[in-house]
Amino acid sequence: MPLSNFCSLILCVIGLTYIGAINLCVLCVFVVRSSPSPAVLYLRIHFTYQTQESLISAP
Repeated sequence: MPLSNFCSLILCVIGLTYIGAINLCVLCVFVVRSSPSPAVLYLRIHFTYQTQESLISAP
């Protein structure tokens, strides 16, 4: 593989990683802003997890 192709591949991977990090950050900000408070978000996750566990352990 020529060096220029290798460098292009590395830059492409770095660029995609950077774009992915930005998208993840934007998603986190959107989720935090859409929920009224962190407590509500925590309770939603907690009760969803409890419900899933009870469904799995039910005979």
